Amino acid sequence: LADHGQDGFVECRNLSSCVASGALQYGFSGCSNLSACTADADGHTVSGFYNCQNLSGCNAYDDSTAGFETCSQLSACRADGVGRATYGFAACWYLSSCYAYNVTSSNFAACHDVDGDSCND
Repeated sequence: LADHGQDGFVECRNLSSCVASGALQYGFSGCSNLSACTADADGHTVSGFYNCQNLSGCNAYDDSTAGFETCSQLSACRADGVGRATYGFAACWYLSSCYAYNVTSSNFAACHDVDGDSCND
């Protein structure tokens, strides 16, 4: 658990079931190979996951800008904007079975290689 710092987890590798709560900037930044990790922004965090790679089953909740931003190779990830986040996924690529909801602008903004059959739009 990383609780209420500037960033939760920075440049971490091979994490599972970790929680970043209330970070001021990013819950997870520059991390790779994450499984079932959660960024709970508590209304404070800009982006739950920023510049991360190889994510599976990760969740972003209550971010101010985006649940996932400039991330790649995501599978079964969810972004709940709680009516506050602008985007669910922003400038991400290679997404499969990802889901975004309760955002104010776009579920998938400037994202590339999104599997339209398995991701909501």
